[in-house]
Amino acid sequence: GDTVNSLSTAWLPPFITFITILAHTGLYKTARTLEDPWVHPPNDLPSVAMQRAFNARLLAHWDALRPAAKDDDEVPHADESESR
Repeated sequence: GDTVNSLSTAWLPPFITFITILAHTGLYKTARTLEDPWVHPPNDLPSVAMQRAFNARLLAHWDALRPAAKDDDEVPHADESESR
């Protein structure tokens, strides 16, 4: 009788161990991603390049909206004012 009962529940410890390790691994990977989301390749964005492109578009729109300067007036362009 005892051998039959112990064999019928022999699957329980490995199953509980598997579920525990699976939950721990899932939590670890989630915490790792939340801790530093921009280091790992799937989340890596070229944010510096995106910001530079946005700034260039913004300056181009700003230059297009300014009224045209007369020949004797010197109005610095947006690129010139950045270097000062």
